[in-house]
Amino acid sequence: MKKFILLLCFIYGSISFAQTRIIYTAVDYINNEVRAAVCNDDGNNKFDLGFNRTYLPVWFGDNILFNSDTYIWQCDTTGENLKQLMPGYRVAVSHDQKKYAFYSSSGISIADTSHKVIKEILIDPWEDVSITWSKDDTKISYFNLLTNKLYLFDLVRDSVSIIGDYIYHPLWNPSDGRILYNQKNENNLFDVYVIDSLNSPDKKLISSKGEMAVVPAWSSNGNEIAYMIIHKEQNDSMQTDMFFSDVVLFNTVTGERKLLTSKAGFTDQAFPQLVFDEDDSYLYYTSITNYGTGALTRIELVTGKIEIISNDPKIDDRFPHIKKF
Repeated sequence: MKKFILLLCFIYGSISFAQTRIIYTAVDYINNEVRAAVCNDDGNNKFDLGFNRTYLPVWFGDNILFNSDTYIWQCDTTGENLKQLMPGYRVAVSHDQKKYAFYSSSGISIADTSHKVIKEILIDPWEDVSITWSKDDTKISYFNLLTNKLYLFDLVRDSVSIIGDYIYHPLWNPSDGRILYNQKNENNLFDVYVIDSLNSPDKKLISSKGEMAVVPAWSSNGNEIAYMIIHKEQNDSMQTDMFFSDVVLFNTVTGERKLLTSKAGFTDQAFPQLVFDEDDSYLYYTSITNYGTGALTRIELVTGKIEIISNDPKIDDRFPHIKKF
């Protein structure tokens, strides 16, 4: 019997179960608090990261970076080992998790895993638009409000090129060279486009004309695109700063377009807002509760089952970022 128990302990003790953790921004309007927070994918084991007035957490390896006022902070997944790093705002982490870019007093700064600033780019970016990284992490994108153009800065050559007018948040496909982006059109609406490469003269419209299509995101395998469509008519009876939106899934292989939900909440000037998990089983987003607050939500892409992760509708939870351990 003892041998049997020891065998079970050996077998099950050697098994490690993957766990998904979600970091996000939580707003408590009653107590006037804004906190970066973390929880499991079922909403349990939730705790705050740091202190009041922290927000926009992002994964950096196994650690978490977030903002407090105009400073960047770091902690681990338990919220411990809290450390103030440097002045800066709106962190964007490279794909290899070895660098991060952020807005700084000089324009944009790049730091490495030791949090040493390795490059300062003297430019005038619009901080309401998030920085994105090229697939090989040699370039970053930024938007200039005076010219209304999106630029690409080459970190190796220290050179700048123009991507185009009124283009926002270019995202490189994880499997090939295609680039996904948002672009404002002549009717002040937003379209979703894909181009084969930066040198490609042709662009493919993913969204439909006449839609306000925003915040597109690639799936992890690069075959699908999720994006939001802001409703033309909003529920004026509900007090919320979010816009009621659809979430649409577009398959780039088959051309199929599928409506996933009509109850998502879009927040202006926030990116990203749609996140696939590593195996494309779930899409995470923010939905709007009956209180007008945000709730962390995910949809199972095969079955269409929607699961509300947040467990307190009076707390405004938004902008999920996920990581499997």
